[in-house]
Parts: sequence; structure tokens; C-alpha cells
Amino acid sequence: MLTKEQLAEIEQRAKKATPGPWEYDGMAYVWADGFYIFETRGFGYFTTHGMTKDEAEKQMDSNSIFCSHAREDIPALLEHIRELEAQLAKEKRRAERAVNVLERIKRDIYDQDKIYIHIADFFGRGIYIDEDGDAE
Repeated sequence: MLTKEQLAEIEQRAKKATPGPWEYDGMAYVWADGFYIFETRGFGYFTTHGMTKDEAEKQMDSNSIFCSHAREDIPALLEHIRELEAQLAKEKRRAERAVNVLERIKRDIYDQDKIYIHIADFFGRGIYIDEDGDAE
């Protein structure tokens, strides 16, 4: 699972990159909002409306850093999502078990021994039942 710091680093790279969507022209250039933002071959110039050459170069660097980390960031984010989904599914099953136990407790509200058994069942603890059927 990704740490908070790793997630923050990925988020910062994404925030610094040119807003999307990005489109690859199939030749060598990546475009956003009609402006050339990244060249996949050679040494091109960044052309974004209203930027100075220095600002454009800095933005190109940010886009390059974003792209260069994408190969690791995307699989890491997908794995992070899978782990969170697994945790969510586990917690959902636990919540369903809790609801089931509460329904059994409600049904057996006047039978204290059964209530103890239901609670012990939920928490996975053994409970001793004596020969009279009393929970201990």
C-alpha cells in the first residue's frame, strides 16, 4: 500500500503537470487544449498561450517528470486501489456479520445465555456451555 507521502508526491506531480485531457497525435507530440505540451521525440519547444519561454520550459519539465513517473505511479495507484477494495470488502463482511448478530440478539433479547453466545460468536471467542445449557 502506498504511504501518505507517496500519494502526496504523486498528487504534486499531477498538479504541476499541464491540466488534461492530453492527446497524443500518433506522431511525436502531446497536446492539451489545442496547445503542444510535450514532445515524445527530439527537442521541441513548449507552446502554451501566455507563457514566457522560461515558464514554458519549467512547465515542460513538470510534464516530463509527470510522464517519467507514470510507469511506476499508475501500477502503484492501481495496487493501492485493489488493496483498499479488499479492505472495504472485508469491512463490509464484518458489518454484515454485526447486523446478523444484532438481529439474533434482538430475537433472543430475553435469553441472556443466547445473547452471550451471539456476542462471543461475533468476536470469535469460545464460550463454555454447561450441562444445563447455561453460558459461562
